[in-house]
Amino acid sequence: MQFSIDSRKYSGRFVKRINVTTNDPQNPRTQLMCVGVVKVPLKLMPRTVSFPRINRDSPAVSKTIQITRGDGGPIKPEIVPPADKHVQATLREVEPGEEYELEVKLVPPWPARSLRSSLTIKTGVKEAPIDTVRIYASVAPRLAAIPSRFMIPAKLKKDRDLRVRLKWSGGKPGKILSAKPSDPKLSAQLVEEHGQPVVVLHVPKDYAASPRGRGFVTIKTDDKTIPVLRVPFYALRSRRFTRPNAMPGHRIIRPGATSQPVGAVRPRPATVGKAGLRRTTVKSAKTPHPAEKDGSKTPPTGQAGAGASGGGKTPK
Repeated sequence: MQFSIDSRKYSGRFVKRINVTTNDPQNPRTQLMCVGVVKVPLKLMPRTVSFPRINRDSPAVSKTIQITRGDGGPIKPEIVPPADKHVQATLREVEPGEEYELEVKLVPPWPARSLRSSLTIKTGVKEAPIDTVRIYASVAPRLAAIPSRFMIPAKLKKDRDLRVRLKWSGGKPGKILSAKPSDPKLSAQLVEEHGQPVVVLHVPKDYAASPRGRGFVTIKTDDKTIPVLRVPFYALRSRRFTRPNAMPGHRIIRPGATSQPVGAVRPRPATVGKAGLRRTTVKSAKTPHPAEKDGSKTPPTGQAGAGASGGGKTPK
């Protein structure tokens, strides 16, 4: 059995579990655990440089990486000149062969949305001569729609106009040239509200969405950074099935369940008495007469019981 370990994901001690299938019916599956140590030429802290949000008006931004000696001999790092024009790197020596500082700087002009790049480091260690630093950055868009989509209600009874506001960032605002929806049943218009461009999407009543379920409003600009912006629109669908509301005193009978009248008295389960006879007690809603509590058959006052003198007949 062979397996490999990616040294970019593991640094130092690692634990790897492997699931194994066997032909033993008593133990068809088992798990092996491999414990080891990955040796690295140098240690980077952090190993990945991330810039979560960069404003388009922002100047150059930078972060520093601490480089220290790894599990091999003394290090002598060198930076390979980056190919990305947005990335600059400067290496400073703190302690020869042991500790260094790497400054990673990102400079404008900023890309349209995000930046992904990398830096290659020559370690100076023969066993692992090259290491890599990953760089990620999120840049504010040159043009953004607020909100980011059109939501078309279901079953419109009259025409509806939906709006999104367009916001420029990073320098002088560009010019909106046109706005056109992908569905010919819809129409779009460019207006200006409070000094900002707004796209108005006109939806006719009883609009039926296309089978694809969504479309786009294509907005064209004169800006080189973002010549085209697509704002999606979605048509909401009405719910076909609704859960009935349970009224007081009523129950919802699900398929396969037995119905039970409201207010019905359920008999108690049968119990076994001292004599071994099974008896079932039913809760009665009628209160027994006091004369029946001791088990006697004496009728209420003013009536003759069955079996009295006179042949068991009730006197007139």
